[in-house]
Amino acid sequence: MARKIELRDYQKEAINKLKSYLNDYLSCLVNMPTGSGKSVTMSSYVRDIFIENRDARILILVHRIEIVKGLYNALFDFGIKAGVIASGFKEERNRRVHVGMIQSYNVREPLECITHLIIDECHHCNANTYIEVRNSHATAKYIGFTATPYLLSGKGLAHIFQSYVSVIDYRTLENDGNLMPPKYKHSSFNSQAFSSEVKISKKGKNKGDYDFEDLEQFMDKGKQIADVVDAYKRYGEGKKAICFAVSIKHSLHLVVQFNNAGIKAAHLGNTNELNPLTGKPKSDKQLQSERAKVIKDLENGEIQVICNVLVATEGTDIPCIECVILARPTTSLSLYIQMCGRGARPYHKTNKTYYICIDCANLWVTHDYQFPNDNIDWYSHFLGTAKKKPKSKTLIAKKPDGTEVILTTDKIERLFPEGIKDVEFIEVNSSEIRIDIFREIYANSMLEGASKYNSYATFCNRLAETGDSPTYLELKLIAQILGYQKGWVSVEESAWQRVREKRKFEYLQQLAKSKQVA
Repeated sequence: MARKIELRDYQKEAINKLKSYLNDYLSCLVNMPTGSGKSVTMSSYVRDIFIENRDARILILVHRIEIVKGLYNALFDFGIKAGVIASGFKEERNRRVHVGMIQSYNVREPLECITHLIIDECHHCNANTYIEVRNSHATAKYIGFTATPYLLSGKGLAHIFQSYVSVIDYRTLENDGNLMPPKYKHSSFNSQAFSSEVKISKKGKNKGDYDFEDLEQFMDKGKQIADVVDAYKRYGEGKKAICFAVSIKHSLHLVVQFNNAGIKAAHLGNTNELNPLTGKPKSDKQLQSERAKVIKDLENGEIQVICNVLVATEGTDIPCIECVILARPTTSLSLYIQMCGRGARPYHKTNKTYYICIDCANLWVTHDYQFPNDNIDWYSHFLGTAKKKPKSKTLIAKKPDGTEVILTTDKIERLFPEGIKDVEFIEVNSSEIRIDIFREIYANSMLEGASKYNSYATFCNRLAETGDSPTYLELKLIAQILGYQKGWVSVEESAWQRVREKRKFEYLQQLAKSKQVA
């Protein structure tokens, strides 16, 4: 019997837009952030098509058995008993709705008369396995769902999907209490050593990301592993955590180190992982049973940390997670966001209001200081037109000694050449925060009997700490506050332009010298 499920407004809007676009186009991608109810939205859409069109035959394909089970249950809640196409399940080809593993479907006889082909986590659909399925059902409506419509190559997905639906962003979900914000902690990371030892892969499935062997060798060292454990003890101890590793070997070594430190940890097994007793791959049934036990042990507090390798990046719902540990460097924005998203789910048993994200892989720097809850321009990524480097943002940096400085993200590396461990960054509206700071300085100067110009000089000195200077708009606002004439703004702007040029020249000279030394 179908359960009565009330969709959120944005889920209804996504379904209505999807239906509308498919009246005019053969394919559509639906972009929904992690934790926004993608499975519920998809299942509701399938239910509608199932009822509205008696000839409809719908095939949903995913790449993880846990997602198969989750979608099967979601469809059942909407009154649909789907056929399952996966190892260990009896095939029921007469059913009108099927959910299955892409790997299993590709080695079987294709189903006939499929009218709707739906791909979950469709940022993978550029792979040959998905292209083969699409070719087998060329006349079917082709629908993709993903939180991250992004390809590492930067090519985008618009060559696969003719239309695009996006109805809500991360920050709105966060403000409504449907997703939790991160408290981002950046651990120590030797970026210079990393750059010299780890290269970008130029071929294979890892093309464009870090070379796997280089990455494993760098991150699976004793010091790196100890740093990960120390970072958890410093920032997240006592929190239920999930740690993302580079490889199975790296994950197992992390588990040993956590346990040696008195922190109970377990490894979440991978597909094709060998059984230590037989030396053969574990069966799907054994693997699922082991994963379920590890997750249950985390929920019950029997263990504190789960270590895994790309198992829990997509389609895994473990809302009790209070801490995400990033020990897997990657150039993939999609993977970075997916890993962080594991901690963003609400957990009403403990009234979770945030999660801790411990970056032991320099990912915030790698991805141009984008926080995992930033509203990313996914449509540009979908089109393949996203800028390589996002617009600089303004932050307040709280240093370990308690002092605060205002800076823009393009100046972080200059201000913190030794790394940014223990520095907390708070994103602010650049024009509002800086002029508010000036007003505060001006008010204090007036109380102390200092001159108007003294407050302006103090403000400029604070900006100079990070190599910054007042903008033209700020100079106009400052002139209004101090009662200066318009001519003063022009004179000051010209002076600051000369200072900026000088700083730029000195920086370029310094950079050239450092390259000569290297």
